[in-house]
Amino acid sequence: EKAFSFTAPEGVQKTDRFYSPWGHASDGAEQFVLSGKPVPEFEGKTLAGDMAGSAQMAGKVGVVSFLFAGGGRTSPGVEELADLYAKFREQGLEVIVVMQGDPDKDKLSEMFDAAGAAYPVICEDGYSIARDLECQRGGGTVLISRDGIMQGRYGGFLTPETAKNLAKDVEKLLDGK
Repeated sequence: EKAFSFTAPEGVQKTDRFYSPWGHASDGAEQFVLSGKPVPEFEGKTLAGDMAGSAQMAGKVGVVSFLFAGGGRTSPGVEELADLYAKFREQGLEVIVVMQGDPDKDKLSEMFDAAGAAYPVICEDGYSIARDLECQRGGGTVLISRDGIMQGRYGGFLTPETAKNLAKDVEKLLDGK
């Protein structure tokens, strides 16, 4: 019996809200190594020149999405996140996008403005935020509860199907489930 026991590390909180793998064709975010742990502190300079980070998500449901820009292209997800933020912002959702790669900041500003994106966009030099949130290169989106606990992660780019599943998970957290 002892061979099948498990003791969680100190400071880890159990989360059982989201079970499914990768989120792309499933009903929710995957559990990952940081699920149940407090979101690490992070901060970065936004396209607007302000600072944004984990502190502004305090008491709110948080979504941190890592997008990639380079070679004249940007990963999908900008419009989906703008729609999500517009729908749930007044209920307590905070979205932060972290751009990775080598973005042309003027083009990025135009693209986010055209999508109606009202959330902060951090252009990260290096990958420290991605590393701290276990979303290294290749994109990813982390879902955080109002109490600052990481609930799950969607791997890869934020596709329209993934955005629908993310919206369901955000709504659950906003409803206290």
